[in-house]
Amino acid sequence: MLRIHHRRAGLSLMEALVALFIMAIGMISLLTLFPLGAIQMGRALRDDRCAQCAWQADGVVRTWWQVEVVDKAAIETNITAPYYGPLDGTVPKDSTTQSSMVVAIDPIGMNSGRSTQPLGNSGIVRKSSTLVPGLKESIRLCSLTDDVFFNELGQPDTVSGSVAGRVVRQGRYNWMALIQRPVNANRTTAALKILVFDSRAVGTFPANGEQLVNVTGAATGQTSLSIAPQGLFAVNGMADSNFTLAKGGWLLDATGGTRMDLYRVQSITPNGAMAIIELDTPIRGNPAPTQMIMLRGLAEVFDRPMLAPTGYLNPQP
Repeated sequence: MLRIHHRRAGLSLMEALVALFIMAIGMISLLTLFPLGAIQMGRALRDDRCAQCAWQADGVVRTWWQVEVVDKAAIETNITAPYYGPLDGTVPKDSTTQSSMVVAIDPIGMNSGRSTQPLGNSGIVRKSSTLVPGLKESIRLCSLTDDVFFNELGQPDTVSGSVAGRVVRQGRYNWMALIQRPVNANRTTAALKILVFDSRAVGTFPANGEQLVNVTGAATGQTSLSIAPQGLFAVNGMADSNFTLAKGGWLLDATGGTRMDLYRVQSITPNGAMAIIELDTPIRGNPAPTQMIMLRGLAEVFDRPMLAPTGYLNPQP
């Protein structure tokens, strides 16, 4: 009987190389997902931390407002909040058509060498609270206390020495608040914004932490304006500075000390001696802003519900 042998077709060297090339492309594509995933995780963690810090700040400021203002509003001269009077500024107390001035409640800033300086040397006054006597208390109340270090075992890291066992906290996130009465005659009602900082200096006052800049080309309803570098930021070699304004940063409208509109920077484009700034939202306010404050380390801004009288802190029978 004749046996018929069938040879199994093999792969040529070229086919093997092509297969390896295709597999390599696929592996490279998969590997690129890991750093992208790490970046997204970092952003998600930062957003989560900022939201936690803002939630904590909201509760603290509402407590101060209730204790220092609302509970003592029956006799206005008894109000102890240091930010209460500066809200008036030059605005009449009984005005039903004007909003108050903007005040920055910033205990950390006040206890870090900024006690005599308004926000960014603008018309926005910086104040603290009578319930925060010093820097230690301001750090405890105005920083994210849940932001702890963990060791290689996944357990909260602790310190040694005289305070052995105390959990090590990063203190990376802290906050300030902006408040303003929409109607100045409504003495116990105010708008509230929480500004959360990432790695803001604490206990020191760096010269480049806050900068007031003049802006041109701003128009209500538009999303772009121009800023002269003024040695405050570097973009494509335009100017070097101690202060870097970059995509994702924030600008605070400081015109007249009566606005607290903040805008996130979408892009910075050099244009001769100026830098064209593209904002994420249209410019508000009429007339358009002429001055803005750059705040170093400002990570997120949270619009919170109005500060108003409430009974949950001091319920009445």
